[in-house]
Amino acid sequence: MATQNTIGRVAVIGAGKMGSALLAGFLKSRLVNPRKAVIVEHNAARRAQLEEEFPGVTCMQKATQLELTAGDICLIAVHPETVCEVLAQLRNRLGGALVVSIAGGVTIEQLQGALLPGSPVVRVMPNTPAMVGEAMSLLTPGEHVNKAALKLVVKLFESVGRACVIPEELQPAGSALSGSGPAYFALVATALTRAGVSNGLPLALANELSVQTMLGTARLLQESGMHTETLIDAVSSPGGTTAVAIEKLEAAGLRAAFTNAVNAAVARTFEQGSDHRADTNAG
Repeated sequence: MATQNTIGRVAVIGAGKMGSALLAGFLKSRLVNPRKAVIVEHNAARRAQLEEEFPGVTCMQKATQLELTAGDICLIAVHPETVCEVLAQLRNRLGGALVVSIAGGVTIEQLQGALLPGSPVVRVMPNTPAMVGEAMSLLTPGEHVNKAALKLVVKLFESVGRACVIPEELQPAGSALSGSGPAYFALVATALTRAGVSNGLPLALANELSVQTMLGTARLLQESGMHTETLIDAVSSPGGTTAVAIEKLEAAGLRAAFTNAVNAAVARTFEQGSDHRADTNAG
């Protein structure tokens, strides 16, 4: 079965927050022409909203209304538990189109198993900062995806942030780190904000300080190439305020807590994969 070398039509199946954020980035980058974009959304109210949000984009109610061909891309942005059901509806309508799935925990094997033999598939784990063009997306191509097609998918996801290609065995750990990571950082920001408030800062100011400090630190690390431990040392004067604060965080087991959190997320990813496999076998 042929794989694509140029972008034709792009069909987004399920335009929730992530699906619509990705499409917005694709369109803004001009990699995708709105006249060649399709959204499949079963909810009538949401469909009407999408028609206003994305002028020129075709909105459909059912996946069975699609007719794609080689050179097209079909972005699967539905809940993981419904992926195989959706792919079964699309199975004979893809015509060699490249299937890109952002469903967490659904493996290449499971995706290909729901499609015709030889179907090109790319598994991607973006994260929610895609909504502001700052995503970290992890891509794994299936065996039927050629280099040119993979390059196009990477370029698409770079339109909403950064993207890198990794082997599938690293997807669970990558997902646990960057996929779930925004929630971890939001939790840290919340804790810092509350600590600031408890020490007399107004809530709005404490929140601004927490968020901007997080943003500035991330940019400093990214743009300078500085190692995280080096930055800690640079901020921490011996016996100073940062040093005593870091001692308290270490004593509270902060590093171990994050390790445990990521380990738990990785384990859950494997559990979800087993659940999807069981659902597929049951079908």
